[in-house]
Amino acid sequence: MIFDQFKSLEAENYELFRRFSCFAGESCERSWANLLLYKDTYNWRYKVIENRLWIASFEKAYLFFPLGCHIGVELLAGYFQEFAARFGCDAVLGDVPEDYFRQFPDAGKYLEFKFDPDEADYIYDLEHLQAMSGSKLRKRRNQVRQFDREYGNCYSVKIITFEMLDEIIAFAEKQSSLYWSEASGLEEKLSFDRLKSVWQYPEVGLSGIALYVKESLAGFSIYSPLQENLADIHFEKADHAFTGCGAKLTALLTEHLLAGKYRFMNREQDLGDVGLRQAKRALDPDHLYRRASVTALK
Repeated sequence: MIFDQFKSLEAENYELFRRFSCFAGESCERSWANLLLYKDTYNWRYKVIENRLWIASFEKAYLFFPLGCHIGVELLAGYFQEFAARFGCDAVLGDVPEDYFRQFPDAGKYLEFKFDPDEADYIYDLEHLQAMSGSKLRKRRNQVRQFDREYGNCYSVKIITFEMLDEIIAFAEKQSSLYWSEASGLEEKLSFDRLKSVWQYPEVGLSGIALYVKESLAGFSIYSPLQENLADIHFEKADHAFTGCGAKLTALLTEHLLAGKYRFMNREQDLGDVGLRQAKRALDPDHLYRRASVTALK
């Protein structure tokens, strides 16, 4: 059976993942850090089949589109058919890249694909964000100026270290206590529970900045490399009691990433949250990474 002998995906499997990571493209779902941070939710398993890396959650009946050279449609349909037969009618084949349909225009004859706008990743050009030019970023410019007028002489920025994580996690819990108490926030809570253990692996590449006003933590951003010039922003929390804090934090993160090797950042999905969607659109994304999912055969 195809889905026998899948192994638990662990941090020690990084070198294997690295062999296939170039096929992940811009998808935040294939971030090595995200796979490890959300392992308690999904219990990811993996297997290499015909030089393609398959990753799946048997508990969630979720199968990732394989990493490697694009698989033929009939073979893909056969794998998904077996997966669904084994793990239930609610099984999903997810994170199918948009370019798959350019290579296999007849894919829709075999599989029922769905593009959910809630699942699109927002990709930003850091140079455009740094300039904050144009009408779409006018509100952000004003918010940064408000912060600078209010706190310009009393704020500081620190690179996050492992020793700071207890403070970071406590801050995140305070800012997100209501969200974490809901079913929709459980995944994020569990990922913060794993943050310290994942951070200790240097190959994961987790890093970030923390913004302080006087001696008080006012916000933080945590990211990791997704591709050579693309950073994936995993977490960003700000205390909005400080005027313009969120906008200033994003501006500081943009400067920090540009000073390194990055040109773009992925701020992940809005998941259909109206407020989150407005905030992501307000940053004027360069483009969206659109993914498809499959729930049925035709």
